[in-house]
Formats: sequence, structure tokens, C-alpha cells
Amino acid sequence: MNGSFKLKASIMKPLKPVLMLSALCFLLSACRKEINNTTTKQTEKSQSEKTKVVPFKGEYLTTNQPLAGPPLVKQKVTGMGEAASLGNSMFIAYATVNVATPPPFVVTGTATFIAADGSEFYTEFTGTNTPKGDGTASILVTHHVTGGTGRFANASGTVAASGYTILAEAKGSISYDGTIVTALD
Repeated sequence: MNGSFKLKASIMKPLKPVLMLSALCFLLSACRKEINNTTTKQTEKSQSEKTKVVPFKGEYLTTNQPLAGPPLVKQKVTGMGEAASLGNSMFIAYATVNVATPPPFVVTGTATFIAADGSEFYTEFTGTNTPKGDGTASILVTHHVTGGTGRFANASGTVAASGYTILAEAKGSISYDGTIVTALD
């Protein structure tokens, strides 16, 4: 028994510094992870303290003005209405509908939304335009906020839109629902 214990002790003696070093490395890596998690949480908290999420929900009546067409139908769409965080407001969108493929047609474009106080935010959008058998077309698009002016300077966010156009009258309606991220006042 004594011989076995001496053999184990003689093996353990050179391993002791290695085990101590391994334990130290493990402890340091655990501390580093805690420091990194704390730093990330502090950065996220700092960023959230500098920004606010503004709801954007509104209804607009639209008029469409053809600019060029087919197969890429370009049009200026003007909307007048009211939206949360904008008040009585309007938007101007420049949309391109690709009618060279079967429906639903791909629609892309840009838009400027103008709030009651004159602040603006800008979007780029993509989606679909689907003609219906009743002389209307349904519109589903997603807007990505790309900046703005006034209280929307450096804004970001995403807004979903759905609506319709009465094709023969070049008029319609569109609803928006999403959020805009802005800097705190």
C-alpha cells in the first residue's frame, strides 16, 4: 500500500503546477466572460437610454400619378391621412411595379413621410401589387426606415403596409403599422 501511495504522490507532484495553472486559466476565462457580458449589457442599456421606439400606425387616402410604363410602371403615390406619432400628415412615394412577370407584381420604391411638425422620415420599400378581378389591386409592402430630419434624424425601423388601389380612378387607401427608432429628445 505504501509503495502505491508513493507512486501516486510522485506522479501528482509534477502535475500539481499544471493542475493549478489549468484551474487559474479556467477561473480567468470565467471572469472574462462575466466582464464581457456586463460590458455588453451596459452598452445595450446605454444605447436604449439614447433611443426610443415610436409606434407608427396610420391610415392614408392615396392618389397615383403615372410617370412611365410598362413593363416597369413608375408612379408617384401621394397619401394624406393621420398616423400615431405624426398627427395629420402626408407621404410621397415613388414606386416601380414590374408587370413583365405574372402577378403578384413586384413593387419597389422610396417614400418620404412628413409629420404635422414638418419632421420627415425616409423609407425604402419592397412588396407586391396584386390585381383583383374587381378592378382593384391589393398592395402589401414592407418599409425600412433609412433616416430623416427633425425628430426623425438618424431614424430606423420597419413598417408594414397594406392597402388597395382602384385602378380606373388611380385612388386608394393604405394602412401602416410598425415602429420607428429615434434619438431621445
